Amino acid sequence: MPQGVTGDAADPAFRTIAIVGVGLIGGSIGLAARATWPGVRVIGIDTRDVLVSALALGAVTDTAGDVSAAAGADLVVLCAPIAVNIQALTALAPRLAPGTLITDVGSTKRGIVAAAESHGLEGFVGGHPLAGAATSGTASAREQLFRGRPWILTPSSRSAGAAVERLRAFTRALGAAPTVLDAASHDRLIAYVSHLPQVVASTLLHTLGATVGETGLALSGPGLADTTRLAASPGPLWAGILAANADHVGEAITALQAALGSVRDGLGDAAAVESTFASAARWRRAIKLIGEADRPQSWRGAPPERTVPAVRTYLEQATRPQAATTWPDAGWRFVRVDSCPATFYRFLYREVGRPWHWIDRLPWPDDRIRAHVANPGIEIWLLTHETVPAGFVELERAPDGSVEIVYFGLLPDFIGRRVGRVFLEAVVGRAWAGGATRVWLHTCTLDHHRALATYVAGGFRVVREEAYTARLETVPAT
Repeated sequence: MPQGVTGDAADPAFRTIAIVGVGLIGGSIGLAARATWPGVRVIGIDTRDVLVSALALGAVTDTAGDVSAAAGADLVVLCAPIAVNIQALTALAPRLAPGTLITDVGSTKRGIVAAAESHGLEGFVGGHPLAGAATSGTASAREQLFRGRPWILTPSSRSAGAAVERLRAFTRALGAAPTVLDAASHDRLIAYVSHLPQVVASTLLHTLGATVGETGLALSGPGLADTTRLAASPGPLWAGILAANADHVGEAITALQAALGSVRDGLGDAAAVESTFASAARWRRAIKLIGEADRPQSWRGAPPERTVPAVRTYLEQATRPQAATTWPDAGWRFVRVDSCPATFYRFLYREVGRPWHWIDRLPWPDDRIRAHVANPGIEIWLLTHETVPAGFVELERAPDGSVEIVYFGLLPDFIGRRVGRVFLEAVVGRAWAGGATRVWLHTCTLDHHRALATYVAGGFRVVREEAYTARLETVPAT
């Protein structure tokens, strides 16, 4: 897949960050932000005892007891309970400076998105990191909490596009995989994948405890403890969450009741029971595939692989951008390889793609590579500097006139030479040549951290995002 080829580390996304509520999520945001940009100022706003812990942990650099202290920050993150977040948003709305970005981390979004719309806040973008820990509170915060985890962004109808992109870049810099949903879709999805499991775990253990007591529970196996781990969650927090999403949670409970009723009515029907259990086992495997990122696997005799959650972003150009390619010096050449040997194709694919986990074509035998590059719709282009291979591009021209930039990137030794944007301009120019109707590509969260921004700056627009499970693998050096 294509990947960005810009070089230097990005400057801090925000100079001052205010975190309202420095618990598990708020503390982890502070730790991750300070680890990513050591010079950033992080203002923690909470009670005195919480702030003492946050300072000792290194999650914040400054403290305050009133939400008004957040008004001068570049980024405000509301990490308190949902109702408190809405109150804080209302208090801050008239005080925020132009350009201030404000977000939250609540697990329901319709309420706070509506509040932001009512205040006309173009700098508000709702957020929900899908990350957590077995224990809550500041002491459980950790820098790595968001790495590889989804972070759902829920813009309001008033949210500026630039605000969405800034928050997307911020969450990605913390290691998360951001994706965008509207508030209603978010709340319905989360009702099923988060809120319903919490209700089931708590209700299940409530029912069992009331029926068999401590004596009966003492005879239970480890499966019950695993199944009801969520039952330790704090009731006051969840009361607010469930009230804010009562309609969707009610729908989810009704669906579960119907499924349980079918199981109850078919307890004597082995085929029906086996069908339900088989379906559950398939979905359980899907959860494990996403959740166990370091689980060793084997694939065609290759080195151990692992999987991680990722987000793929599709971008396109509907019209040719106006750009004149100007190389930094006279040593650069960008030429088409009319007859690409299989060994050379494999070398370019492996060396350009190694940092970005290009592995799909590594098992291809020579015959398959030769047949692929001989396809009339496939074009292989080579970037060189002083005759040394520096970059690799594969274009695919479709019968409808669209052109996909299938692969694009620099060899590692040439990353950081500030040629990435010029290289992209040259590729786009070649793609549009010959009467193309559309040029498109996709990138993902495994690519260079500035890849998406590079494509947008190069005239591409985002048309779709999708979450998926990426297979990673140790690519041999030779």
